[in-house]
Amino acid sequence: MDRSKNWADIYLMSATISGIKNISKEIRVDFLNSTLNLDKKQNLNNKRIKAIYGANGAGKSAIITAFDLYQKICSIPNYVELPDVVPGLKELINKKTKKAKICVTFSYVQEGIVSDIFRHCIEITESDIVPYEIKEIFLKAKDVRKSNGEYKTIYEVKDGTIELNIENEFIISEFKKLEKLKLINSTIPATKTQLINIMLTVIEKTRASSTILENPYQDFILALFIALIFPTLFKVYLDVKDRIQYKNPYVDIKKALKERNIDDTIINTVVSTEGRYYYTDIEDIVPKKQLSKYKEKYDKIKDFIRIIKPSLKKILINPIDYDKDNYKCQKIFVYDDYQVNLAYESTGIRKMVELYTYIKSAFEGEIVFIDEIDANISGVFLDKLMECFNEKGRGQLCFTSHNYHSMDVLRKFITITTIGETGMVVDIPKNGNSKPANAFYNGQIMDSPFDIESYDFEKMFVD
Repeated sequence: MDRSKNWADIYLMSATISGIKNISKEIRVDFLNSTLNLDKKQNLNNKRIKAIYGANGAGKSAIITAFDLYQKICSIPNYVELPDVVPGLKELINKKTKKAKICVTFSYVQEGIVSDIFRHCIEITESDIVPYEIKEIFLKAKDVRKSNGEYKTIYEVKDGTIELNIENEFIISEFKKLEKLKLINSTIPATKTQLINIMLTVIEKTRASSTILENPYQDFILALFIALIFPTLFKVYLDVKDRIQYKNPYVDIKKALKERNIDDTIINTVVSTEGRYYYTDIEDIVPKKQLSKYKEKYDKIKDFIRIIKPSLKKILINPIDYDKDNYKCQKIFVYDDYQVNLAYESTGIRKMVELYTYIKSAFEGEIVFIDEIDANISGVFLDKLMECFNEKGRGQLCFTSHNYHSMDVLRKFITITTIGETGMVVDIPKNGNSKPANAFYNGQIMDSPFDIESYDFEKMFVD
């Protein structure tokens, strides 16, 4: 997906998070300015990258995990009811609050100008009947100049019912039918699908021409499409082995729209509904029709790795029949005098292969989160990569890091945020020649735990 080819872009502006891991009280993380100029094009230079620093256990990974949970709940049907997921949620949701809440605020930008700002909130709570219940609310800003201003409710899902901010007897009656059949439930993708199907029926009944843009409910319908699209732009990298493999559930959305002769300007906003598979295994399952593209991808991965390991000559793809439609592909790394299967490559190389897909997605326009990026990419390599992304990237990239040495270089073109020992989120301003790395190292940032000296360790290690 390349957002440069689409008529509109969607950007993450801010997020509030609570009840995830050790984050009990609500915190806010800003990605773009909270105040936007409606009449002028937005200059996103030096705003596409967010770096989060902090001590061990401060909550850096919890922030990334929150976005991972948001994306999965909004994309995988019945996610919080899956047997393999429930035990993990019990450990993920804060023990004190017993509920988690994630609100994302994002802007809808057409030709570089902000046209709308939306806020989407989901809340997960423990339940007596089912393991977890989900409440959802989707709002639209009344004044797009301020992301933290007044909002109006587009729809709200709560306790098996849905409230719509629209006056149409047919739409209301259709949702009443769904409520009676108990089809409005804790699965956000199912609710979105129901919303879209009903609204497409309304389009067919009410439009006077072949374009959706002349429909009297265009604002409401457009909001529904954006609510559907936004979570599909997320891609989250967590350094864990048990990531769930799943297929994007919105595979047939574009096909359904074309069958109803919906205007191409709307169809083109559905930017991430191809039948993509998200696999993280060393041996990938690849549709046979996509093998050539898969090989092209690994040719670029070869160039990516050769920057720090020039001895790599090529990567051979060995496809083995998995079933009638798919291959199971092995990757063989070829050097001057030996070959090695990727499964037996060094941990650093395997991580770089994984990270390539995520970073490439950010370049192409998606919103990507990477936890502990410095654990897999060395400092100099990271600095140059971020400089390239700042100049050529079309999406947004947020990562956590322990490597404070890169702060002074990266501050030129990224936003640096720290999270302290009590959960306080602090943005480091770009003040002249000040060096954030020194301030971070010396514990001069508010709520920093690093106001320590070497002798503080004596009582633990010296008799």
